[in-house]
Amino acid sequence: MMKFTLLLALGSLVSAGFYDKSPVMELDATNFDSVVLTNDTSIVEFYAPWCGHCRNLQPEYVKTGKHLQDIAVVGAVDCDKAKNKPLCSKYRVEGFPTLVVFRPPKVNLDKANDKKYIHATEVYLGPRKAKAMVEFVTNRMKNYTKRFATLTKLFEWAQVDSGRVKCVVLTQKDRLTPFLKSLAVDFLGAVDFSYLPLNKNKEEVYEVFEIDPDHEKAVLAVYHDGKWTKHTGDMSKSSITEFISQYTDVESIIEHREYKRAILKGEKPKKKGGKKQKNTSKPVMSYDQTQWLYITTHNYT
Repeated sequence: MMKFTLLLALGSLVSAGFYDKSPVMELDATNFDSVVLTNDTSIVEFYAPWCGHCRNLQPEYVKTGKHLQDIAVVGAVDCDKAKNKPLCSKYRVEGFPTLVVFRPPKVNLDKANDKKYIHATEVYLGPRKAKAMVEFVTNRMKNYTKRFATLTKLFEWAQVDSGRVKCVVLTQKDRLTPFLKSLAVDFLGAVDFSYLPLNKNKEEVYEVFEIDPDHEKAVLAVYHDGKWTKHTGDMSKSSITEFISQYTDVESIIEHREYKRAILKGEKPKKKGGKKQKNTSKPVMSYDQTQWLYITTHNYT
């Protein structure tokens, strides 16, 4: 009777979806490339729903998804499904769970794109704890954000015409945050991001940007027509995108987010396509263009 109950519970888990109603995206062969092989850094769990180790990992992986929401892609592929078996085979999955981090190539925006995009792929062998997985992923995110120590240097950078909108984040934090890194990745090719820490001797910055010295939250501003315009909304990606849309086309960026959001909700996403936007589309790579890089950070059973 106990065995039957266990099988019934497991069957219910499989039919409901291993990561239903969680921040982990259930990916399959139809959407994998469009989500993972982009400018985003991703971690993907290749699993089987009957696997005990996969069930043990599930709570920590969900926590990882919560911490990396709006920062990196946290996905999962059910290798028990027939349609996903070729995908799991391509990525050399031999045991469950297999955690793989996909690192996009660094894009040089100042040179013509004459090279093929290649993703580096790392098999994660570290501790199966959310904190360790989050740190592993964020440390591998590409940085497209320039750091400035003075207002003079910031203005010099802003006045150089790159053909893209210039944006700065003024923050009390001296180190670049994963959120700001991800923001620069989202708008890659459309907006150039920088940040300026509001530490000591920054009275002139407070004055130019009309910031209260006691203000502890980050402030974002766009350089346009020879002046800085401050964002007055919250620092959510939706609010920032709405603000930046006044200065450049963000249609493809919104489309990509909506595509991922639909997959996260278990809905059938709209087909990506339509009018192409200059410099803002995500590069898509085939598996044959993917490099494998195995990195052992921690051994476990």
